[in-house]
Amino acid sequence: MKFAHWMLPAVLALLASAGCNRATTPSAELPDLPEITTPAAIVRAAPSIDPAAPPEVVVNKFLEALKSADDQMVAFLLTTKACDEIHRRDMVIQPPGKPGARYQIGEVEYAPGKTGAYVNSSWTEDGSEPYEIVWIMRSEEGAWRVAGMAASLDPSQEPLVLNFEDPDDVLEKSQAADRQLRETERR
Repeated sequence: MKFAHWMLPAVLALLASAGCNRATTPSAELPDLPEITTPAAIVRAAPSIDPAAPPEVVVNKFLEALKSADDQMVAFLLTTKACDEIHRRDMVIQPPGKPGARYQIGEVEYAPGKTGAYVNSSWTEDGSEPYEIVWIMRSEEGAWRVAGMAASLDPSQEPLVLNFEDPDDVLEKSQAADRQLRETERR
């Protein structure tokens, strides 16, 4: 059960606040104007990445953006639905693990018809065994985008699958996983 003790905080760091950070931008010079929310289309069009980039390249760019706090790139690399739903709830995505955590992109598995893909990644924190996170990708308008993730909190159980397009489900599952960890620690 040692695996779950350090893995859960790493996953929950991502889950508990999963979302697009599209904060409102108040105008300091013109106090009469209402706050303006950046439209999803503008935020999603700004960063540059080759639209033909394979899923593993998109995941690598996504994880780099998470680690460097490039919120605009993170939002751009989420599916449109995930970005919109997360923005609607005023949430933010944070990288899994501690600041010094390292990751390595692994194999890619494609869904039938290549409309979806699963990108394996291995995460390592100082002094800990590596843990696996699978990034769930969707092909959207010819480009790969992040739709969710899956991680195993306990090797004897099914992986925890988090659909970023349904943040309510993400929060519910992360709270249930947190309760499970607390119960395990009491034993």
